[in-house]
Amino acid sequence: MKSLKLSKPLAIMMVGIPGSGKSYFAEKFSEMFKIPYIDPLAIEPLAKDEDAANKLTSFVLSKISQTRESFVLEGNGDTFKSRSEFAYWAKSNGYVPTFIWVQVDKATASSRTLKKNKIDKETFEQIVKSFEKPKISEKTIVISGKHTYISQARTVVANVSKEDVNLPNKKPVEQKGVPSKSIRIIQ
Repeated sequence: MKSLKLSKPLAIMMVGIPGSGKSYFAEKFSEMFKIPYIDPLAIEPLAKDEDAANKLTSFVLSKISQTRESFVLEGNGDTFKSRSEFAYWAKSNGYVPTFIWVQVDKATASSRTLKKNKIDKETFEQIVKSFEKPKISEKTIVISGKHTYISQARTVVANVSKEDVNLPNKKPVEQKGVPSKSIRIIQ
């Protein structure tokens, strides 16, 4: 078993249009590496309005940041401004801001989104139109929303690690005595 040792924890923000596969990747990555996954859309129904949901999400992030453990955040990564604010917050709290852009063609994203009845076609089109692609300066990790999770995870791990690692084709077995700042990988 190899360990991907990080000198600083990652604050991962998922980026991409609806239906690209952000949630799928974030959930799987979170499960595999036993790191928190924050989904503001799951928090929204618990709040009385959007402002309260944003405050609740901020509260959750502040509590997670006290642990100094890596985490994945989905949502609010649609604009350069929001990503810049997240990067500033992450750096200020001792994290390495990491953007993972899940790319997929618009037709596939639309089909996935409309199938799940998450949003209507008009809302989908508005979101796609207002989406700002990450800039080169943001050092974004790009993965395909059509590739397998293992392929996506290998791309991400290769980009955050200077070590060569092999991701398992199965879930890792939890080990006792593993340093909390390590991501464990089965060979």
